[in-house]
Amino acid sequence: MKSFAYAAVATAALALGSAHAEVVNISTALYGNPVTIDLSPGVKGVGTTLNLMAGTYTVTPVDTSFAGAMFDAANRFGYVSLPTLGWEWDYFYSIGGADGIAVGDGAQGGVNNPAYRDSAAGAFAAAPGPVTFTLASATDVTFYWLDDAFGDNAGGISLNVSTSAVPEPGSMALMLVGVAALALRARRRHGA
Repeated sequence: MKSFAYAAVATAALALGSAHAEVVNISTALYGNPVTIDLSPGVKGVGTTLNLMAGTYTVTPVDTSFAGAMFDAANRFGYVSLPTLGWEWDYFYSIGGADGIAVGDGAQGGVNNPAYRDSAAGAFAAAPGPVTFTLASATDVTFYWLDDAFGDNAGGISLNVSTSAVPEPGSMALMLVGVAALALRARRRHGA
């Protein structure tokens, strides 16, 4: 009976702290995303907002070889005369509406920016490493890419957002009550 109680505890712990992952695809098109943010005159952020539960999150750049990813890299000049000079890999994220945090080269410096690569594969190879942040409670987190002129863009970026969720205090208390009840039941059966 003890093995049953231990199995119940392990199952409950795994259920409460289960891993979760979601792919976020951000198109460089102005109207190709669920969220558009006016950041300053002429500059907009485009992306998506996730309501994330408490936990520690890891955000990892992914390309189209990853299940659910739609993009390899973003190109600021893909539809004009510079199709091989504008490939880049950067993004921003904002937790709970706070100022955005830049991740990557932040390629915002014109045609000759050294962060630009000559191919999507080259830009992805230079993508930033994983970023980690922790949320104490459920919070909206917006992932976005920004530009001042969207008509000449191509591609986009894809992110894998993963976590091992931290149980809410109420859930943890309920689990502990259940474990105590199982232990008491097992003890009574064993003593009977």
